Amino acid sequence: MKFKLISGNRTIDSVAYDLALSIASKETSTTTPALVLAKVMELMPECIKLVSEKASEESKLKTGKVRPLVL
Repeated sequence: MKFKLISGNRTIDSVAYDLALSIASKETSTTTPALVLAKVMELMPECIKLVSEKASEESKLKTGKVRPLVL
């Protein structure tokens, strides 16, 4: 099943935040809200970069410039 990561009201920042929050919440060292927030802030630049790249791939697929990988 194919679906777009960036669609509807979702933005690159909102998807990146959700990704960072998911990772931060799984860290055993993040035991307080302040530590979770600090970890999210630490992860955001990398998550934004990753999601931006994914959004770029999705936009190319939409216009037919890149063919999907078939396994």
